[in-house]
Amino acid sequence: NYSGNLENLAEQFKDATDDLEDAFGNGRNLNGSADEARRVLDIASRIDQEIYNNRRGGGGNLQGQWNSMRQDLDMIADAYGYNNGNRGNRRNRNNGGWRNNFPF
Repeated sequence: NYSGNLENLAEQFKDATDDLEDAFGNGRNLNGSADEARRVLDIASRIDQEIYNNRRGGGGNLQGQWNSMRQDLDMIADAYGYNNGNRGNRRNRNNGGWRNNFPF
């Protein structure tokens, strides 16, 4: 019951996460992959909104799967210094073992 927009967003999300993985693996310099992380989080926000707007369509299974992925997205946001309340502002990200928090 979801619109074609969700499928389009899912493709964009896949591409963005692939780009983030590639950029992150290139020397593990967060500054070099910050734009890719921002793109992943922006698309994830749009997916959140699409799922929320269509929650009456019987998508409980999809919502559950997405909620488990949100944990990984929160780790990315934390590692890059984007807090949940204001992801547009980066905070200090030099607080220890951020590399250990990444899902890839």
